Amino acid sequence: MWGVWKNWQPKNFRFNVVINSNQNPMNNLDTKVQILVDECKELQKEFSDSANPDIMEIFNRINQIGQELEQLDSHPIRAILSTQSDGYDLSILINGKDTGIEGGWSTDSRLFGSENLTRLLATPELQAKYFLLHDGTNTITITYKKNRVNEFDALHIDLAAYNDEKVLIIDAKNKSEGVIEASFNLGSVRPDELKAVTIAE
Repeated sequence: MWGVWKNWQPKNFRFNVVINSNQNPMNNLDTKVQILVDECKELQKEFSDSANPDIMEIFNRINQIGQELEQLDSHPIRAILSTQSDGYDLSILINGKDTGIEGGWSTDSRLFGSENLTRLLATPELQAKYFLLHDGTNTITITYKKNRVNEFDALHIDLAAYNDEKVLIIDAKNKSEGVIEASFNLGSVRPDELKAVTIAE
């Protein structure tokens, strides 16, 4: 997924830096992370040139860097926010920040912890949109309003983490508009201790 993030600016990379925890003599985590980030910046410059004959090798290496950063991360936080909102105008804030979801169709958005190491590969715009989650308690604010008359329309929102374990389930079909505020836990809570927050109105 890291290879599709735009606005990166790559050039003149020679694939001569490889971080492998079994081969690299450095034990300093910050140093390892910085080398990976610097390598990715060089790759980003190369990736912007679609005529580059090594474009797929570059793409694959960028993805690999993202995976290596996740492996170095002591406790990465990830979740998928899914919506079904045909017939609704919709706004969703996570921890007070806009997710950019507007409603009207079904969406699946990958969200990440605000301190995840992979944020270092993203532009400030992407960090602000996708790296929204906290370790521990998170808040969500959903503002919705029906924009048509259709008896089959129903608003459904859920947030899943830990291998599709649901931590938030929201259904709204009895009201034409409203604001829903809720809290949910991620990160330090063990998967077997998660209990889904369920709201229906």
